[in-house]
Amino acid sequence: VVNAVRFKGAPVHARRPNHAVHALVARQLTGSLPVRTLFPKETPSKLELHCRILGHLSSVFCVAFDQTGQFIFTGADDNLVKVWSAHTGLLRFTFRGHSAEIADLSVSFDNSLLAAGSIDKSVRVWCLQTGAALYVFRCHTAMVTLLNFLPYVYGDDRYLVSTGSDCITCFYKWNGSTKEFAETPTKFHERVTTGARIISSCYSPGGNFVVTGCTDHYVRIYRITSDYGVVKLTEMEAHTDRVDSLVWAYDGLKFASGSKDGCAKVWTFVRSEWQAVLLKADVPIR
Repeated sequence: VVNAVRFKGAPVHARRPNHAVHALVARQLTGSLPVRTLFPKETPSKLELHCRILGHLSSVFCVAFDQTGQFIFTGADDNLVKVWSAHTGLLRFTFRGHSAEIADLSVSFDNSLLAAGSIDKSVRVWCLQTGAALYVFRCHTAMVTLLNFLPYVYGDDRYLVSTGSDCITCFYKWNGSTKEFAETPTKFHERVTTGARIISSCYSPGGNFVVTGCTDHYVRIYRITSDYGVVKLTEMEAHTDRVDSLVWAYDGLKFASGSKDGCAKVWTFVRSEWQAVLLKADVPIR
C-alpha cells in the first residue's frame, strides 16, 4: 500500500482516502508518530474479508492494482493474467500468451499498458483499453525476474525495464502518445560470475535512476538521459552475499540495500561518488 501511495497518492476513485495510509506514509517520512495516531489494539480484529476469488488453476504469485484502484491484476502459475473488479470481485478479462508461469506484472503510470514477465523468458505487453496483445519481447535467455514501468517522462519518451536470471537488464523505450515500442531495447549483460542472477531492483521517484541487485554481491546503477538514452553509471561490490533488497529514498540521490550477509547499507551520492553507511543492528535503541 505504501509503495502505491508513494508516487501516486490514494486511488483517484476513493471517496474517502484511507487514514491508515496517510499515517503509514507520515511515519516513513518523519521517522516517528505521536502516540495518539497509533492504531488501537483492537484494529486488526475489526478487519473483514471483502471477497475471496477462486479463478486460477495454480498458485498466484503476482498481484497488482491499476492506477485507479478499481481493478486488480493477478498472474499465476497457470500461465494466465486475469483482471478483476476490486469492488465486486468479478472477472473482467483474461490475458493469454505466455507458455510458462508468470514471474512479474507492471502497469504503466498512464494506466494504458500492462506488461508481464514469465519463466518462458519473454515479456508481453497488452493494451488495457482494448485487451489487445501489442508486443512480445524475447530479449532474455533465462526467466524474467523483475519488471517495472518507470515514471520517467521526457516529451513522449517512456521506459519499461526488465531483469532476468541471465543477469541481463533490458530497457524498452516506448512512445507515450502512440504506445509504440522501439524495435530494439537497450541491453546490459552484467554476468561476471557463473550463475549470477539479478534478484532485486528499485528506481528513483522520477524514474531517471534504476538500481539492480545481483547474486554476485554487486549493485549496479543506471541513468536515463534525454540525450544519450540509458547509460550505466557504476557498479559496486556492495555486500559479501547476494543483494536481495533495494529501495530508493523519497528524495535525493540515496537508496538502501539489504543482503543475505545480514547487513543493510544506505548509499548516498557525495563528492561525485557513492558512499555507504552501514546500519548497525548491534547498537541498542534508546
